[in-house]
Amino acid sequence: MTFKPTKAGNFTSNITLIDKNNIKHTFVVRGVASATANLELNKSEFDLGDLKVGGETKTATVTLKNTGEYPLQYVFPKFSSAKIDGSTTRVHKFGYTLQSNVNGDDSFDYEPAPELADETDITSQFNSNNWQSGAVKLGFKFPFYGKKYTEMYIYNTGFVSFDKPVEDYKQFPEPPASLPTTETFYSNIICPFWGNHSMNTPSVDGVYYKANEDDVVVSYKNYGNTMMQGMNFQVILRKDGSFKFQYDLDPNGMQIGVFGLCGIMDHTETRGITPSDMYINPGNALEFTPYKNYVVAPGKSATLPIELFADKLADVYNYELSLKTNAPANESVKLPVALNITGAAEPGLHYRRCGFRAVCRIRS
Repeated sequence: MTFKPTKAGNFTSNITLIDKNNIKHTFVVRGVASATANLELNKSEFDLGDLKVGGETKTATVTLKNTGEYPLQYVFPKFSSAKIDGSTTRVHKFGYTLQSNVNGDDSFDYEPAPELADETDITSQFNSNNWQSGAVKLGFKFPFYGKKYTEMYIYNTGFVSFDKPVEDYKQFPEPPASLPTTETFYSNIICPFWGNHSMNTPSVDGVYYKANEDDVVVSYKNYGNTMMQGMNFQVILRKDGSFKFQYDLDPNGMQIGVFGLCGIMDHTETRGITPSDMYINPGNALEFTPYKNYVVAPGKSATLPIELFADKLADVYNYELSLKTNAPANESVKLPVALNITGAAEPGLHYRRCGFRAVCRIRS
């Protein structure tokens, strides 16, 4: 049976079947059709003209309107930072998109985990009865699933948490099968590699962190268990709410499998992500980028600002801004953007660790 309503409402019908003995059987079939959201954009493409290399940024806007009868939800999957204009716009939920060099994404890559100058060694804080550090100041407000944190707790089993530890809880942090889950005592966590490895494993070398102006790097060095030896991994937390996992193996190390998991889970233990074990391998990197899912009421509009930065070489650049919605007719929308950067760059050196800077950024 196929139910294809043409309007919202409650529908009832009878279906009669006749069996081989010519006996009739009548069934009542009921269905409910809800109204849908409908997306209307004031632009289908952007030709933003010229920008001079190193010059001022240019701002454009796109307005979307909900012409349907149901709340419109929308998100720009890779971008999230500022407030959307429109009194009826509200944040519906927070989430994360994933990128990885394993999947052929060349916009970022694994970066060798070098020795960090002046990093803090916290290895001595751990022992066979204590697996968490004291409070580590981040130096900035780190947004995670809609809340902001200024400190974290580092666990030597391969994760960080933004919840203060319960002092009298002394059980080993056994990794769960997946995240999110209520089957663990720990929540509000980011796990580059939560596994059955601890400081009383002979091959463990240490846990370090380095707080910079725009990010904090936590390094787990020379880890091992029955499935591996000499595993090095990091989590890099950035001020904008994005973060990165990356993995390396000591030249004399070995890995035959993964005894743990990577992933994230929020403070309610209802939202989280467990990427595949295949990411936990030498030379791999996994990038998490936050997004906000917004809602626009029926008949209302929201205006999205777009900022463009002239920090690339002179050339014509073409991009597509991807918009995801719950409108059946426009579940995935791509807005072409054309930008011409002219002139020549001034001599100088620009270095940005752990990432790249896009010409076009969405503030949403």
